[in-house]
Order: sequence, then structure tokens, then C-alpha cells
Amino acid sequence: MADIGVPPRDDPDPPAVLFALGDLAALDATRVAIVGTRRCTGTGAGFARELGRELSEAGVAVVSGLALGIDGASHRGVLDAGGRPVGVVGSGLDVVYPSRHRDLWTRVSGEGVLLSEAPLGARYVDKATLLRESDHLVLVLPYSASSHHAIGAAELALMKPTATLTNVARGGIVDDAALAEALRERRIAAAGLDVFENEPAVHPALLDLPNVVLLPHIGSATEATRRAMVGCAADNLVAALTGGVPPTPINPEVLPLRP
Repeated sequence: MADIGVPPRDDPDPPAVLFALGDLAALDATRVAIVGTRRCTGTGAGFARELGRELSEAGVAVVSGLALGIDGASHRGVLDAGGRPVGVVGSGLDVVYPSRHRDLWTRVSGEGVLLSEAPLGARYVDKATLLRESDHLVLVLPYSASSHHAIGAAELALMKPTATLTNVARGGIVDDAALAEALRERRIAAAGLDVFENEPAVHPALLDLPNVVLLPHIGSATEATRRAMVGCAADNLVAALTGGVPPTPINPEVLPLRP
């Protein structure tokens, strides 16, 4: 394990420090980043693997994450060619994530290098511990019957009075009435909401609070994200209408029932 130190100054928003596992010489070559969806098609994964292999054979270092889908496929292509992959991960280097890529994690760190700005010592905790110890809680999870009011009065009562809560997931995951009360009584410090329980309506108790920021569900409103959303919808539509398999079905269990 190595501490690379301060990242290059041409990074407009550099992390304070980078950690490395593997051979830093893998960074010396010309580098190309390959990043893509976790839920890619088989064709997409095959293309990413071939691209990684060809870039590696040309002496180019491939930089990607360790996520499922395109990222992992590109690294496997580099390894196919005997190259030296550069993996950038969001967890500390002592936490293998996703666990299904444990073999890839081992090979990338053994034949190339893994990089992370996250310190070591990350650990999995139960929900109550997470709520009690977090300074900033950001919710990014799907809405379902099981996640309805996942953050309610009881959960808010566990949080620090200096903590903040951000919901960029779905309305209904947070009990907005309970949140408004906690904010008004300063039982948590502040909140940021891009989604609401009864959209488009906003709970009236939230509107007059000085310690909450409210946005009209525009967290995905970037050109790149909206283009990707349109492309994903079109790919699914074309596949469904031409007898293919939609790449990202919400209910894949019904696909065998199609005539």
C-alpha cells in the first residue's frame, strides 16, 4: 500500500491525498479512461473488453472503475492482453466492492494498480449505527414498499443535531412531515431535498424553514444524463418491438411469458 501524496496540480478539484495498491509505474503510459453503465448488454460488455485489449496492445493504459458492466469488462480486456490496468475505486483499498469482482480486484492490483482517495478502515454497520454516527446522510436507493418512510421520526431521532440529510432518491423514502418537525426543532441541522413525498406538492411545513434547500426534482438535469436516459429508453423500446430482450427491464420475470 502506498500513499501517492498530493495529486497533480492540473486537477481542478483534487482530493487531499491518493492511496495506491499495486505498481505505480502503471501510471507512466498514455492513459485513456473507459467508463460506462453497470447494466450493459452483452454486446456492450464485449465491445468494452475488446477495446481494452486493443488499447493495451497499443501501449495505452486503460483507466476505469471496478464496477460491474463496462468498467470491469474493459479491465478484463487489458488483462487478456497482458497489460497493466489502472483501477479507480470509491471505497478504501481494504474493502473489495463489488464483492463479485474480488478476482478482478486481485488481478488489477497485482498486475497494475488500484487508486482511491478514500482512507482505509471503512466498515459495514447496521442502520442505527449509521444514523447515529453520520455527519452527512445522503439517500440514493429505489422506492418500494419496504423503503417507504425508511427515514421517519424514529430514524431522525437517532441522528446528530449537527447532521444533515440529503434525499436525491425518491419521494416517500423520507417522512416529510417528520423531517419538517425535526428541522423546525433543530434535532438535525439541515436538509436538502430534490424529491418529495407527494410530488409535485411539497409539504407546507417545509416551505418556511430556513435550514432546508428544496429543488423541483432536477437532480438528473444535465445534458449528458438526459441524453443517456433517452438512449436507454430508446434501446429498450427498439429491443421490445423487434423481438429482442430489453437491456434494462424493470420486471425481467415476465420476459419468458412473451408470445
